[in-house]
Amino acid sequence: MMNQRLQAPLSQWDTHTDFAARHIGPAAADEAHMLQVIGQSSRHALMQAVVPASIALQHPMDLPPAATEAEALQELKSIACRNRILKSFIGQGYYGTHTPGVIQRNILENPAWYTAYTPYQAEISQGRLEALLNFQTMVCDLTAMPIANASMLDEATAGLDPVVRGELLDLFLEFIQDERHSIVMSSHITADLEQIADSISYLHNGQLLFQENKDDLLQEYGVLHCGEDVLTSLPAGLVVFTRRGAYGCESLVRERRTVQELLPEAVCDAARLDDIMRFYSGRDAQ
Repeated sequence: MMNQRLQAPLSQWDTHTDFAARHIGPAAADEAHMLQVIGQSSRHALMQAVVPASIALQHPMDLPPAATEAEALQELKSIACRNRILKSFIGQGYYGTHTPGVIQRNILENPAWYTAYTPYQAEISQGRLEALLNFQTMVCDLTAMPIANASMLDEATAGLDPVVRGELLDLFLEFIQDERHSIVMSSHITADLEQIADSISYLHNGQLLFQENKDDLLQEYGVLHCGEDVLTSLPAGLVVFTRRGAYGCESLVRERRTVQELLPEAVCDAARLDDIMRFYSGRDAQ
């Protein structure tokens, strides 16, 4: 008997085409147990119970016979061979920066950030999920909420279509019509903040420079254009920061209407959010 088994061809034991046997999924006993727990006799019975008859397909799908794993890989390889390798200019528009060695080694070169999340998913997902977890944890800490339904958009948003962004803002506005709902939004696009935000917190170089109601910000602050001699006549506390140039001064001021009454000959325009942030950043730099 032993000699007969040794003489059997290797192809008898070859299972390289049987992907299902190596898949890290539930075995037949696991499936039977789950069906028993939910009170269904089979997967087909489960589908009939949960899928409405109005949308359920009443006939088999017109599909070709299933391919083996080897056949599928060969077909995918033949499709991939049509790709043309071109020079990528992604990121060429970014300014050169210094990356500390500890960041480069422990984050950028850390295999944990580009290891597949599961053995049968060969994509960069583990690091993405880890980054999302860290971001959501930070949101929970900042908002003192027990859970954060937050995501993180990265370099792809740099070219986000304005139409798509407008549709997203419309969805946000509709969502927060219910006073029980709130959104914490981090953005450098001040036009979006002016459209949707109720309160604005401005962080610069790790410092919280201001946290105020958006409408109060836009009503209170102004950009004053005048000479140095006119500027010194204002009461202390009204001027936030001044940029001096060859042709006069440009200042961010509080209580815009008061400044207009005190200096009727000077030009004091309503400040936009980017004006307010720009001047506060300049003051913080000093």
